[in-house]
Amino acid sequence: MIEDYFSFKNQHKDSILMYQVGGFYQMYYNDAQTASDILMIKMTQRSIGGGVRVPMCGIPHRSWEKYAEKLTGYGYRAVSYTHLRAHETRRHLV
Repeated sequence: MIEDYFSFKNQHKDSILMYQVGGFYQMYYNDAQTASDILMIKMTQRSIGGGVRVPMCGIPHRSWEKYAEKLTGYGYRAVSYTHLRAHETRRHLV
């Protein structure tokens, strides 16, 4: 999962990446800090294995557009990434 995140993030370095995991869009590292500050949501951590934990925050997938609009209102670009099946993805650029 984290490999997919990094692969997609490298294609959108200038954007805040909202990465769908189950019923939430999650943001990691600097994107998480920026989103947490602007959206006033709690930062937490996620284990990625080997005892490594990364900073993250998340929003419900059903309201991602509302949060993306708020980020763009502060001058950021927001990209959502949804992993649908083994070789299928959906992207939204805001």
